[in-house]
Amino acid sequence: MVSLIEKSCFRYLEHLKSYVRNKVQPEGSIAEGYLAEEVLSFCCQYMEGIETRMNRSSRVDDSPNVDSTQLSTLFPPIGRAVSASSTFEMSTMEKTQAHQYVLFNYP
Repeated sequence: MVSLIEKSCFRYLEHLKSYVRNKVQPEGSIAEGYLAEEVLSFCCQYMEGIETRMNRSSRVDDSPNVDSTQLSTLFPPIGRAVSASSTFEMSTMEKTQAHQYVLFNYP
């Protein structure tokens, strides 16, 4: 099984391979492309009104639609449910069993 680190390395290598324009000298082509991207990113940080990867707002808005006075500062509700949510009540015995399960099975 391929580890997460290996996957990220492969993705980064694919990103570097995308810089190749001259197949006769791929190393120089990769270096040029990487340097051009870094220089553009650096310069765009100091220009007003230009949208870059670093100052672009996120595509997904995970902020809750709750009044800020009701929010817990210790555990802020970030994210959304993937599917429809449902709630249920647990009896005292079920709560005790769940609590013991967590205590005995997790380090």
